[in-house]
Amino acid sequence: MRINIALPLPFSFKQELYKKIGPLIKFMHKNSPYCQWLDKEEWRVTLGFFSKLENGNDVGLVCRAVEQTVFGFGPVTCITGRFGIMPDGEPCYPNRKIIGLTFEQGSDRIAELSSLIAEKMNSLLPQKYTHFTRPYITLARKGRARRASLLVNNTAKLEPVFLECGFSKVTVYISDKQPSGNVYVLKKSARLI
Repeated sequence: MRINIALPLPFSFKQELYKKIGPLIKFMHKNSPYCQWLDKEEWRVTLGFFSKLENGNDVGLVCRAVEQTVFGFGPVTCITGRFGIMPDGEPCYPNRKIIGLTFEQGSDRIAELSSLIAEKMNSLLPQKYTHFTRPYITLARKGRARRASLLVNNTAKLEPVFLECGFSKVTVYISDKQPSGNVYVLKKSARLI
């Protein structure tokens, strides 16, 4: 069992973004046909995760701790920016390459929130939580290691996508690996008030 802590994207934002990335999908399909595009229902800004937790009681502890941590933080408004190959400077997945959409403005507030949650999670279950320091929206993954790598230089030349996005809650998802792929279940949401 794995627990993911993330900022969900509003439905209207996902619809608008989906319209804007058509050229990117065509470009990548032609030049990197093996990358796996996430369904727009899976788009979110992951703040961090616990991997391989065995104790079911840990889920309840994590949910309560997230609620306590985010209380009073307030909503966050961001503006998206460029497509990029991630993780850029993230130590948790040095060999994993994904296409992400970065933020032009407001990422400092998300990073601050991510750090607050990480402090709480590390005091709750030491040495088990991995958090992301640079927020982004994951759009596509490279897939298996034997497949072709993503085209870093060409992706960087694509036009930026400027869309405003407001975050009003943090969500806790549970995921399990299945033969057909990962299965995500929303466990709990905590409002940013």
